[in-house]
Amino acid sequence: MKSLSDILTTIQQGTAAANGLTQVLTNATVNSSSLQVTISSTILAHSSAAIVAVTKQIFTTSTNYFPTANMAYCIIECIGGGGGGGGSSGATNFAIGANGGGAGGYSKLYATAAALGSSQAVTIGAGGAGGAAASGNGSSGGPTSLGSLCIANGAAGGTGQNSATISTPGIGGTAGTGDFALPGAAGFSGNYIPAGGSVGAGIGGQGGYSFYGGGGRGGIGTGSGPPLSLGIAGVGYGSGGGGGATNTSTYSSSGGPGAPGIVIITEFLHG
Repeated sequence: MKSLSDILTTIQQGTAAANGLTQVLTNATVNSSSLQVTISSTILAHSSAAIVAVTKQIFTTSTNYFPTANMAYCIIECIGGGGGGGGSSGATNFAIGANGGGAGGYSKLYATAAALGSSQAVTIGAGGAGGAAASGNGSSGGPTSLGSLCIANGAAGGTGQNSATISTPGIGGTAGTGDFALPGAAGFSGNYIPAGGSVGAGIGGQGGYSFYGGGGRGGIGTGSGPPLSLGIAGVGYGSGGGGGATNTSTYSSSGGPGAPGIVIITEFLHG
């Protein structure tokens, strides 16, 4: 049987243990409250910066870009200028089609507001001119850019054609600068065929397709001559112009111009 002293000691130990448990529970409550406050503050901080709107700025002429107020980040797309189609001149006993121009390159970039700063220069690459009717070469398209951050290169023009030889279509713009940069598509080759005793029809090469536009149709060398035999301009943005065509040596046809570039900026705005 325990003595009174032993009983008192047991009671004191139990009291101490209870007090210790009370302190543990108190500390847990305080820490839980602090954690809750911390989590709540973080949630509120993020919710105040949540994306609340999306807008676009589209540029088809060279100028300056000013980010919209409260922009958090944006996606930039650039298309280089398309090359012009080659011109064609007739040759005795041959029907000739000149070559199509290439398509401009495509570049895409993700950028924060901090990376862009207060403004950036926008440069729109012009489409290349079509080659002259006397078998002139098409001109190259120009590069399109947003500052030095995102650059899409222009394409080469298609070569002109005036004889029964193989010449080359315009190559697409080389890969430029961006998170995702693609070269442009090449133009298509024109043809040449012997006219023989009847009238043949040369067919100009089609311009290269771009990310945002179809290549211009090549001319068809009919007996009536232009306008059907002329190369057609590239469609949309960054596509190549079509090559001109002839049926015999009776006329010449010019190539179609390439389409100009474009810059598209999709902006994500916070609250």
